[in-house]
Amino acid sequence: MDKNSLTRRQFITTVSSGALSAAVAAVPATRLCAQTTQSKSGHAEGQTHSEKSSAIPDFLEIEVSGDAFEQGVAHGEAVREYIVPYHGTSLRKKFERSPKAKGAIEQAMAYLDKSFPDLVKEMRGIAHGAKMDFRDIVLWNYCRVLAAYPAGCTNFALRQTQVGPALCGTVDGAPPRYRPYPLFIQRFKPRKGYRLLASVLPGTIWVEKAINEYGLACGNSGISTTDVQPRGLPFHTTYRQALLNCRNVEEAARFFGGISQICFGGIFVFVDATGNALSIEKSPTRQVVLRTTENWVGSANVFTTPSLREIMTKTPKQIKESQGRRETMANFAAKVGTSASMDDLLAFNRSHGSPAAICRHGGKDGSHTRESYVLLCRERRMLASTRGYPCKAEIHSFSL
Repeated sequence: MDKNSLTRRQFITTVSSGALSAAVAAVPATRLCAQTTQSKSGHAEGQTHSEKSSAIPDFLEIEVSGDAFEQGVAHGEAVREYIVPYHGTSLRKKFERSPKAKGAIEQAMAYLDKSFPDLVKEMRGIAHGAKMDFRDIVLWNYCRVLAAYPAGCTNFALRQTQVGPALCGTVDGAPPRYRPYPLFIQRFKPRKGYRLLASVLPGTIWVEKAINEYGLACGNSGISTTDVQPRGLPFHTTYRQALLNCRNVEEAARFFGGISQICFGGIFVFVDATGNALSIEKSPTRQVVLRTTENWVGSANVFTTPSLREIMTKTPKQIKESQGRRETMANFAAKVGTSASMDDLLAFNRSHGSPAAICRHGGKDGSHTRESYVLLCRERRMLASTRGYPCKAEIHSFSL
């Protein structure tokens, strides 16, 4: 087949490593705001389900700057039409009927008011920009604790590759076709703290995968534990705060040590521009920092340290699947050594191999991979797949 006859998607997934880098870099990253031609649900009126899915853009870029409230307003205005389907008053009514949940939110907000007041201001800004009730935004940010929000992610950091230190990662959940919003890439230019490039969820102070101006990158794998508590930092916000305040992995480890309350557990994988990498296994009451002398460090949805494994609430099937993904990482790292190419990094995210797939299409635990990322520390750049499984989706490049 002649290269000129290939579609852009086919071209991106078939060219050589050098050409792939050039092709990905050349993909336009259009800066868009919320579309005014769509209804509040994010879809044009009278569309079928398939038409609604096709009407949603693959990705939207957002840039926020100023103080915490101003950043929140900018985010809320940009993603307003994509927040509304998740909120309304249904979430609030559900939890306000529960005295336990209501008390949990009050404790969480009391902690944030005292320890991270800017996050409260940012959520107020989101509510203002989105024209929504502040209580709904708070509930959405804490839904993972209150509603057992499902978690399933892979993170794989390589300290040395042909393109420098890198972090590969995927985000799992419901099938991609059910995601009623685009991939949101947000650039943070805060008045206080370091600049940050991250994938975000509309209406939240969370990030999924992120990299800052010093080339410190992070991804996470959520893990439910018996010591889950609603008071504390939302899980996905914890490492966002680290990236806003830290330049390298050691600073990130010290920052995590100073966080007294986190409301959900998981593993955080950090790698920086100098090639140092580590993982932090953390629950609301326990923390272990794991450093490595190997070329890689990674995470799936299972703890590796005994003190944290004993408080996991994963089923044997989920544990086996997550351990399989860790074995896939180890096998891949042994195969590529320190000479992984860009093609190799992208191929890892698209892998369907054994003992467990990284690009998951349901599988034994029902998880579907809906996004994938490669973060390049020295270039301060993110390569992200858009809507769809990584093995089929287009790759777009975003720079800080």
